[in-house]
Amino acid sequence: MDFAPSALASWQGEEEKKEGIHQAQEDQTQEVEVKLAVLQFYKVYDLGKVQTLRKECHNTECGAGTFMASHFDRHYCGGD
Repeated sequence: MDFAPSALASWQGEEEKKEGIHQAQEDQTQEVEVKLAVLQFYKVYDLGKVQTLRKECHNTECGAGTFMASHFDRHYCGGD
């Protein structure tokens, strides 16, 4: 076999990938579970009256019960 000197030099300089480094970083990110997350969308008064705090999406693809995110200057639906 005949190798070019430049290809042989670049092959010798490469190191194997260490898999343990990336696995530790992936384990750090975990989704935070919020108990009773539905309470962010409704407000219940003492008399039993319920008020929705966010607007429902008017798009037909989203379906009923899909609420829009309320930003400080706009409302946004995350659906595509």
